[in-house]
Amino acid sequence: MNKRADMPLCRWAWFLAVVWALPAAGQIVPSVGYVYPAGAQRGSAVEIAVGGLWLKEVDRVHVSGRGVRAEIVEYIEPDYRKIKALMEEANRLEAELEAQRGEAAMESGDELNGSSDRQGDGRVPPELRRLRREIRRIRWRMFDPQLQVSPQIGDTLRLRVTVDADAAPGRRSLRVVSPHGASNPLTFMVGTLPETAEDLGVHTPAETDLPEMPAVVNGQIMAGQVDRYRFSARQGQRLVIRAEARALIPYLADAVPGWFQAVLTVTDAEGRQVACVDDYRFDPDPVMLLEVPADGDYVLSLRDAIYRGRLDFVYRLTVGELPFITERYPPGGPGGEETVVTLDGWNLPDRRLAVTPRADGTGVHPVTISADGMTSNAMPFAVGAGRETLEAEPNHDTAPQAVHFPLTINGRIDSPEDRDAFSFRGRAGQPIVAEVHARRLMSPLDAVIELLGPDGQVLAANDDHPDPAAGLLTHHADPYLTATLPASGRYVLRLRDIQGHGSSAHAYRLRLSSPQPDFDVRLIPSAVHVTRGGNAPLTVHVLRRDGFDGPVTLALAGGAEGLTLTGGVPAGEDSACLTLSADGRAETGLLTPRLTAAAVIDGRVVTRPVTPAEDMMQAFLWRHLVEADQSVVTIGRRAKVTIEAVGFSDGEVLGIPAGGSVEIRVRSSRRLPRANDNIKFALTGAPEGLTLAETTVPAQRRDMPLTILADAQRLPVGRKGTFAVTVMLSRRVLIPICHTLAIPFEIIEP
Repeated sequence: MNKRADMPLCRWAWFLAVVWALPAAGQIVPSVGYVYPAGAQRGSAVEIAVGGLWLKEVDRVHVSGRGVRAEIVEYIEPDYRKIKALMEEANRLEAELEAQRGEAAMESGDELNGSSDRQGDGRVPPELRRLRREIRRIRWRMFDPQLQVSPQIGDTLRLRVTVDADAAPGRRSLRVVSPHGASNPLTFMVGTLPETAEDLGVHTPAETDLPEMPAVVNGQIMAGQVDRYRFSARQGQRLVIRAEARALIPYLADAVPGWFQAVLTVTDAEGRQVACVDDYRFDPDPVMLLEVPADGDYVLSLRDAIYRGRLDFVYRLTVGELPFITERYPPGGPGGEETVVTLDGWNLPDRRLAVTPRADGTGVHPVTISADGMTSNAMPFAVGAGRETLEAEPNHDTAPQAVHFPLTINGRIDSPEDRDAFSFRGRAGQPIVAEVHARRLMSPLDAVIELLGPDGQVLAANDDHPDPAAGLLTHHADPYLTATLPASGRYVLRLRDIQGHGSSAHAYRLRLSSPQPDFDVRLIPSAVHVTRGGNAPLTVHVLRRDGFDGPVTLALAGGAEGLTLTGGVPAGEDSACLTLSADGRAETGLLTPRLTAAAVIDGRVVTRPVTPAEDMMQAFLWRHLVEADQSVVTIGRRAKVTIEAVGFSDGEVLGIPAGGSVEIRVRSSRRLPRANDNIKFALTGAPEGLTLAETTVPAQRRDMPLTILADAQRLPVGRKGTFAVTVMLSRRVLIPICHTLAIPFEIIEP
């Protein structure tokens, strides 16, 4: 007897109890966990699966950019919903059978946990036998150890995706949209090479022939599975074998390590290992650069490092004699000027590439090169606004290279013994900043910098400095150092690799300047749903640079007819709650508005674009702000109920005594649907230490007092911020109904 097929009812009843406690589909904004296959060739049409939660009412699909369209083929209910309906029907038939034939007749038939039905057993109605077989089949799937069933990806949508022949290649964002809002984005790649994929729903590991190279193979890895591909190659071929897994889904919240850690292995015809890789430098996605040792047949294997697997362990495997850049130098240059970049790598048509960025194009831009219609991987190229130079060897400790402050230096640690040193003149009391960009530019360098005074003593040093803007990095290896010079004289800045490594690939950009206060802004979530006449909360993160500490205001810059943004980020705060409102001019549908942020720095107004992002969790613990390519706002029909804080005038700040409380009143546009056991209030966007006292909501009441408490240990006097009051409907989980506008507050003396 198969133990899994006949597992006790108590085990899977517990599972069903958990998943049935989730709200019905359509009550919450849909979320997606994987797209498979995660890409398609230009000029093709493919069927893909999207797995997620609350997908039943999805009625359209949004793909960023032009030239890619998607239509819904079908919604597939999760197994736990199917088995619930089947069990209810089976129970009904069981009851009818018992009533007709008595308990003895039932005992002579098969039980749900017993052996399979006897073929042609006339004592059990055919419909009941069919239901029992279907229940066993679904139960088998639900507890298949390979599938690792998760309710978070239990719903499935099948989509038909059409990619135009002239669609721009590269990364797109795919979202599904229901009347309740747009989902988080997932990556869908538009490629130029022929692509193949396993049939949807087929997860049996098998050894198959690799398509004619170059090609892209799409796959999914189930628990314990190894995908194997046979191919023939000639001696001396320089193959690039590249797996994209973590690049498709950056973080898995419920897995350790917090992403699909792919491993590539190549064996020869006798089964001997030729090569094996599990990363590319510090990138978890492996790249194998294989010079074929002899003519013959080979097998390429792909698996997870610790043999995990699930439907969201999706990969794209690219194989062929492809151009691949391993190095570029310098790693950056000034805007508005031509920089000749030297390249190294595999199958490159040229080793030199002229790059001329726009004068106003500061930031990081991709550099690629094409050969025979194939485009290489992208390497980041940083564009600066000030003076730049190249390091000049020898520039070691005893003979530092003299530079003039301020400056950006492009250099590299050529060998494990290399130590780059730069000398400059400074004056007493002068503030300086030394910052390295290396890991953020795909360099393997793990830099450490030291500032030496005129007497040769180390005044300051730094190794790793976290940068929240680099949301895909988990090892922030770039140093950042600030200091105030104690005396006038000549100073030396020394740079090396802390791990004792070095090569021509270990490139860096070293900024040496006075503080240049600046900021970046991240807006989460990247998709917001707001009803006409209602409000929706947003969270803004200000990433402050070089000591900038001022307030930041946000505004809608375009594509936002009928929308209003309320709130800002107070001075000294790194995040705040804002609200987006839609009035009667806003048309229902989907918008992609642009937002800008402004602040006064050194007496002038500085404006920066607002970057949409997703707050993603890695491995149950760490959180990352991962950039999205666009902000999406869905506007629904007029809100059934709205709520406002009364007694406030525009610009008024709510004073909350430290360690004390304050009472505010909120008023709903109509009577709330039920009494206190179904209606809850919450503070959205409030800092730790700001809480709402338990509130009793009388039935059919529109005007309600709320008491807000401030913890003096967590919220010192002078702390400022914003929050919104949210009304929640309790239906097995808390579902937001409506929100007030953002309310500014300040902690005051008791």
